[in-house]
Amino acid sequence: SFRSDLRCGAGYVAPNGADPAECDPNGEFPCCSPNNWCGNTADHCECSDCVNYATMSFRSDLRCGAGYVAPNGADPAECDPNGEFPCCSPNNWCGNTADHCECSDCVNYATMSFRSDLRCGAGYVAPNGADPAECDPNGEFPCCSPNNWCGNTADHCECSDCVNYATKDPSDTKPDVPSDDPCKAPGDATTPK
Repeated sequence: SFRSDLRCGAGYVAPNGADPAECDPNGEFPCCSPNNWCGNTADHCECSDCVNYATMSFRSDLRCGAGYVAPNGADPAECDPNGEFPCCSPNNWCGNTADHCECSDCVNYATMSFRSDLRCGAGYVAPNGADPAECDPNGEFPCCSPNNWCGNTADHCECSDCVNYATKDPSDTKPDVPSDDPCKAPGDATTPK
């Protein structure tokens, strides 16, 4: 979905027919500037209209879900949580209707506080922009380990620095800061648990 002449963006068609053409997310020039050139400088990667394909977890063709690979290599591809079509339907299309956002198999990335790559904790940003990313409280791996991975073992759920999102009180707004005292819960500086 990228061109050898390093042109990208709207009006530039990739050899596979994708429009807009993207930049090679694994190459030397992964970012598309507002002037439609792939590059790796701040003018290509860090401006408000820049697109960094090395970190992009959603596709420009609006395909999502299992079997669809994002520019950053993630499978499943997600939908743009800040875009017009933030939800993935069971038919693997991003959209904004009830058939995309409100069904039992739909995924709404605009409200999703956990990542599909199972990374969690400080420094890992969720699709909805939350930092730290959480783990899916209703999924198979609801706990965040001190090593920033979601899982379901004692090393993920039962250690003093672990966070179990399946049992975490949603009204608890205290940050999950590890305590020096193993008898105290993360974020609790006064009450032993």
